Amino acid sequence: MQVKTARRRADRDNQPVIYATKNSGDAYSTTEIDYIIGIEGSIGYFFECRGKKEYWLNENNSDTTATKYIKLGA
Repeated sequence: MQVKTARRRADRDNQPVIYATKNSGDAYSTTEIDYIIGIEGSIGYFFECRGKKEYWLNENNSDTTATKYIKLGA
């Protein structure tokens, strides 16, 4: 599991984006880690690693988001 900071992107309707890269800039592979948690304040977004560099979430419509996640916290 990796824990990363979630950031809001103005060009994505201010939705959370989690950048899931190693220090080398490469994405984590599915053989390296199983899950990622994106943290924003007291909220966590828990989801499976799919080998991507960025995971874009949609809080307005979780049915259409490419990254299926579980929201943790307040």
